[in-house]
Amino acid sequence: MRQYPFVHNRDPSRRFFAFDMFETLVRNKKGTVEPIFETLCTYYPGIEPSDISHCYHTFSRGFKETHKNRELPIDEIIRHLDSTFGFNNDPVSMEKPLLRDNHIYGLGEDVKEVLEYLRRKEYRIAVLSNTRYHEFTLRGILEDEGISDLVDIVVTSADMGWRKPAPESYQAVLDALGAKASECFFCGDTASKDYYGPLAVGMKGAVLLDYKNEESENLVGKVDSIRKLPDLFENPLQ
Repeated sequence: MRQYPFVHNRDPSRRFFAFDMFETLVRNKKGTVEPIFETLCTYYPGIEPSDISHCYHTFSRGFKETHKNRELPIDEIIRHLDSTFGFNNDPVSMEKPLLRDNHIYGLGEDVKEVLEYLRRKEYRIAVLSNTRYHEFTLRGILEDEGISDLVDIVVTSADMGWRKPAPESYQAVLDALGAKASECFFCGDTASKDYYGPLAVGMKGAVLLDYKNEESENLVGKVDSIRKLPDLFENPLQ
């Protein structure tokens, strides 16, 4: 596992950068996901929220125990809830009210400026997210935050089935970009999934957003703010 210097590829057509989504490009403004559960409960009138919660979490835990590094999409959870409680909801139409319309996530500080920097350097930019929601929902959040035109590709674990740090997840975003691992950088806020995972599959470099300086190792590419990402290229000795 090797971290290469942060140097732009000499060929601009071979410049690629992938980002984690949540707590990297967008951050939780409310510090809770409770509004999502409250909205979910409105689709099951007459059912106690505690019963919905128990069913949701029991099904999720069982899936996780038997499907290592695989994703359980929200539509499968909804179908399970429907079967249990006798409803017939449309999972696709529920995604927007559940995640996007609750406006829990807002654009991170300096994110747009960093994406614009990479655009000026002719990078193709992707999002690779561990999430139970599908590409169209995440794309909608990016549109709401005014950065959808700066992101070429959105790949979610709900769509491809694999969760970071499974190698298959990184390969999925590389395939979507048309990139080799050695041509692509990665950035995110979780060391195992967004730093060590990308480097383990041979990505060119990884940026760890260690907001609270919790990672004890002195890692190349560790920064406490996304605004410092361009400095890794422009001032490599700092």
